[in-house]
Amino acid sequence: MASNVQRACSSITGFAQKYEEFTRKLMVKQYSMRTIEGYACRVAATSLHYGKLPENLSSEEISKYMHHTLTSRQTPTRILFEKTRAGLSSYYRELGYPDRCIMLPSVRKFNKLPVILSFDETYKLLHGAGNVRVKAILGMLYSCGLRVSELCSLEIHDVNSGRMSVHVRQGKGRKDRYIPLAESMLPVLRKYYMEYHPQTYLFNASNASTSGRQITSKEVSDILSVTCFRVKMTKHITCHTLRHTFASHLLEMGENILVVQRYLGHGWLSSTLKYLQVVFPQKEKKRYFSPLDILLEKKQG
Repeated sequence: MASNVQRACSSITGFAQKYEEFTRKLMVKQYSMRTIEGYACRVAATSLHYGKLPENLSSEEISKYMHHTLTSRQTPTRILFEKTRAGLSSYYRELGYPDRCIMLPSVRKFNKLPVILSFDETYKLLHGAGNVRVKAILGMLYSCGLRVSELCSLEIHDVNSGRMSVHVRQGKGRKDRYIPLAESMLPVLRKYYMEYHPQTYLFNASNASTSGRQITSKEVSDILSVTCFRVKMTKHITCHTLRHTFASHLLEMGENILVVQRYLGHGWLSSTLKYLQVVFPQKEKKRYFSPLDILLEKKQG
């Protein structure tokens, strides 16, 4: 099935040229391909809705379409609204229509705290993993606080057992960072490697026809959903919940917030400070390198 961009290029006069110019300018500014594709998709969707170029839309048309992004789906989401606004704003700015950005509605920020799992809930989730591959995937998400895209991009050589570290390459904002590898993850990863023989990427797609290809974000999300169902998890959680939980557990263990900021790869400390609103300090004084180690020690003690 043709994408929004393909359909817009073939059905709207002048869109193909505008799309080429828009993406070229973003590439020169070194935006990631994921961001460029996301912006282009939302710009194309807006154009297809009215059958004309974004610069020819009136203020009323933009307002109606932005309302459409919030109400058209069975489950309304602000994410589509925010992505559409970001795409159009970038399009107008890059192609010389900065005054049209004024027509775009503002994004209202909500002070919404993340869902955090307790140590017991996290243990139940990891303990309920169906096999060693699932245990390795969920364990790495939690013990390293990885974004799901970062997990999917991990290559075998990024895990250094000698230094007990994980090298995250070109994470959000195209930044590299190192994260300590939990001692309890090493035997899990070794067993996983012996059973599944991954190629290049640490976690390959499960489909035999795509052997050697990296696992997708959707497959990781599906793995988490199946595991949540298996252990009868009552909270609605996503892969990012494990990252939130990692950060919160580290702070509860007494880790310095600047260290947590570095592990998470946050560019701004304010992004990390939000976790101070959800943490409850632990009584233990022992130092740990990963919340997974304290979790397992609690269960084995």
